Order: sequence, then C-alpha cells, then structure tokens
Amino acid sequence: MLTSMLLAAQVGLLAPATVGDLVVSVADLKGLRHDTPAVAMEELRRSGYRMPPVALGTTLTESEVVRIGNAIGLHLAMGNPTSAFDRERMDRFVRAVGSDVAASTTPSSSGESSGSKRKPRSKSPKKPGSRHHGHGHGHRTQSDGDGIR
Repeated sequence: MLTSMLLAAQVGLLAPATVGDLVVSVADLKGLRHDTPAVAMEELRRSGYRMPPVALGTTLTESEVVRIGNAIGLHLAMGNPTSAFDRERMDRFVRAVGSDVAASTTPSSSGESSGSKRKPRSKSPKKPGSRHHGHGHGHRTQSDGDGIR
C-alpha cells in the first residue's frame, strides 16, 4: 500500500505542468488572490505586469517559462524552447526564482520593476593586475540543468 502511494505521488510530480500552473505559482509568490489560473493571470495584469497572451491549459514549455518570466521582470533566455516542464521541474524553477519574484515590485509604466533600480557603478579604471569579482545586476537565472539562463 505504501509503495503504491509513493508511486502515485511520484507520478503526480512527473505529470506535465501547464502554463496555468506557472501563472498560479507566480501569483502566489506575488501574494495575489485567485481561485483559478485565469483569475491569477488577470490579477497579475491588474498589478501592472504585461503578461503575454497564453493558453493556460497547455503543457508548460521552456518558451512559455521564459515569456512569463520576462513579463514579471526576470531576465531569462532559453536553451530548448520546446522542452516540456513536468511539475517537479516547474517547482524547482519556482523555488530558484521565488525570492526574486516575491521581492520585486509592480513594474513602472516603462515596464521595468521600480524596485530594481540600483545605484550606478563607478566607472573608474581598475588597478593593473586586479580582477573584478562582482555580481551581475539582473535577475538572470540558471536553473539546475533546465536550459534556462
């Protein structure tokens, strides 16, 4: 009995995720109220995000993850646009970007997140022989072998 319950749980995680599943996860991270994926999408749009037109019931692919991620202020690129996401892969992605998504503010009219403005870096020349080990300023994300960068 326990083996069949574990197998059922594993199969559920490996089931294909839908575009709507990702939209709901994003809305949850933003603290938006929703009952369905359609309401979650509408709430994101009302909050000022320029969400792309998507079919919420379709299988989630890397291409859709990048489109939705970029709409909420992440800077993502894709490696394999047609690669499908199962629930486990989607959950890993959401965990990887969750703090960035939750911390970002509603985008300004220019489409940029008003909370992501940072003080400009000094453009002074570097000392000879010194190496810069700074960190990037975007929300560029590389997920565990998911092909998204």
